[in-house]
Amino acid sequence: QKAFSITDGVAYVIDRTEKGDFPIITLEKEDVFGNIPFQDMIHEPRSASVVASKDLKIRDLDVESLQKEYENLSNMFRSFMV
Repeated sequence: QKAFSITDGVAYVIDRTEKGDFPIITLEKEDVFGNIPFQDMIHEPRSASVVASKDLKIRDLDVESLQKEYENLSNMFRSFMV
């Protein structure tokens, strides 16, 4: 239920398959990961894992505040985010 922003280091989004781990994307400084409620993911968001580098530093994002900001956006801007 939390979301985070990377302040230092890197993290890797991986998909665990029968043949082993498959890297999907590398996340770097200022990238966000976690549960963003208004993001309606077409793919299965909980089927991937995030693996951190040893030097990863993150900060919590205020998901409730982000949700409120999203709800105040016009429909046009909301459509850009899906």
